Amino acid sequence: MAEIKINLTERKTCPYCGSGSRKVMFALERYSVCRCKSCKGVFSDPYLSENEAEKVFSDPNAVGAINPEVESYYDRKFVLANSGHTFNVFEWLLDFLEKNVSGRKLLDVGFGMGFFLEKSRRRGWECKGIDFSDEYCKYAREKLGLDVMKKRLSEFRGYAGEFDAIVLWDVIEHLDNPGESLARLNGMMKKSGMLAVATPNEKSLLAFLAQFMYKASFGLIKGPLSSVYVLEHPLFFDSNSLRKLLERSGFNIVLSKQDETDLERLNLGKTKKIIVKTIFFLSRLVKMSNRIIVIAQK
Repeated sequence: MAEIKINLTERKTCPYCGSGSRKVMFALERYSVCRCKSCKGVFSDPYLSENEAEKVFSDPNAVGAINPEVESYYDRKFVLANSGHTFNVFEWLLDFLEKNVSGRKLLDVGFGMGFFLEKSRRRGWECKGIDFSDEYCKYAREKLGLDVMKKRLSEFRGYAGEFDAIVLWDVIEHLDNPGESLARLNGMMKKSGMLAVATPNEKSLLAFLAQFMYKASFGLIKGPLSSVYVLEHPLFFDSNSLRKLLERSGFNIVLSKQDETDLERLNLGKTKKIIVKTIFFLSRLVKMSNRIIVIAQK
């Protein structure tokens, strides 16, 4: 696979609160993982901006070029055949939303391959989706008959008070200005509408072990940390930091739960998959799984 050229952007201030004071936690190959001294938010510097991400990931195969382990994660046929966990979580979320919102108008931000939009439509939701990928948008419109638009969230305007539910599945960790984007989405929601956000958990057991290896080796062992604080994600959250961001953006937290990466979607070798499955099992026992889902209400 061809090498993908990526240009990173240096940060001058914290993407959460605007402070210029930060502490470098981990120095990786091309970027550092930093914590804001003011709001305690965690972010990478330099980082992959939304503008650069659109250039890089307009080709869905680019993610696999950057990280071969996740290439199958974005292969539609592979996901359909191997991702029971992902689809079960989608059904759980729709069950929850249908019990707790009165209307059935939904926006999926960064809809990707369109699986959640498909399931929502089959269950009677009036769905709209946005994504910056030409390929995803074309497929969703022409093959799936979905109402979608090619837009980044930062460009998406209008629709005041229109949606009963908005979903950000693996999107918030990619945003340049997360607080501004969430506040704008709040304005697009009906009163008592619900926002569902899913993202990796920065306080997971997997992250803790990777941090331990980095520190114990005096920064020489970087590989595990690079798999947790990945280049593609400029922002990193735990349930507490995500809650604070949502509350500052006008939302009230309704539910927060842990989840885990659907390992059947990853290109992991047999030995590595056994190791990761063992860590995931232990993570459930100590309640430190590697993903979080937060549902908030306007």
